[in-house]
Amino acid sequence: RDNPPSDEAAQWWDRFVGRHGRNPEYVAMETYRNADIVVEALEKAGRDLTTESLVEALESITEYEDIFGYKVSFGPGQHQGVTESTLSQIRDGRWHTLQESIRF
Repeated sequence: RDNPPSDEAAQWWDRFVGRHGRNPEYVAMETYRNADIVVEALEKAGRDLTTESLVEALESITEYEDIFGYKVSFGPGQHQGVTESTLSQIRDGRWHTLQESIRF
């Protein structure tokens, strides 16, 4: 299945290409997502940041979905964010989903 990107993801892609002169790789998208989650957690933790308030803020992030459609959920005792993934492949310059909901 060939999933077109959201408008926000397409704009992010174009900005990346404009800045770096090449298409982003998987690591760039992962880094963007992780940075976005950290910013959200820091905002929730507030000005008086402690390790405990940051952990509590991260654990409060549930049903997060990034601009690429990837979903992450945290909670007490659930610090990895995901328990399943999607297997995709690039063919002819486009992402194609091979299998969804691969549990681990």
